[in-house]
Amino acid sequence: MPSNKKQHYVPKVFLRNYTDDGNILHCYNFDSDECYPVSINTICQESYFYGQNLEIETQLTQFEGKFATLYAKILSEKTLKNITKDEFHDLFFSITLQKDRTRNKRNDGIDLWEYLWVNKYSQSILPLLKSYNLDLDKANKEILNHSENLWIFDIIEADINYPLISDLDIFIVENLSDINFILEKIQLF
Repeated sequence: MPSNKKQHYVPKVFLRNYTDDGNILHCYNFDSDECYPVSINTICQESYFYGQNLEIETQLTQFEGKFATLYAKILSEKTLKNITKDEFHDLFFSITLQKDRTRNKRNDGIDLWEYLWVNKYSQSILPLLKSYNLDLDKANKEILNHSENLWIFDIIEADINYPLISDLDIFIVENLSDINFILEKIQLF
């Protein structure tokens, strides 16, 4: 069983920017109207969110390291004036990639894949399966068990879609309150 079971859909390197000590942040829950401290190790993560194949998790971790350096630069300088063209590409790529790293996006993608496979694709290859004496139910189960690999399409989509937002004006929002916080159950993208 892979060791990195807890896979964050909001990277810890981003969450640390909202903490007082690098580990604890304040979370506001709109449903319960409560604010409470929570560890970044336990929030915005699920067991095997990207699946048990660690290739996607490994690739995302590499991206996150690059993005963390860029975000640290932006936060320390409090300006975007010193950002290079390549860094702007990375910034927009990180935004479009993060947009797709949500529970809802994952579930919608899996639902769409399952619908397309069961209702469209599997029927079109049925004659081929029969010619090889293969079982459609077994093929369906095998294909649907690999739906976790859809993340690769989200990474590709993020790289393709970043130009769609690259002409938007960007501004920095600075929290001037005494408490670092993050909002729960609200999607900002």
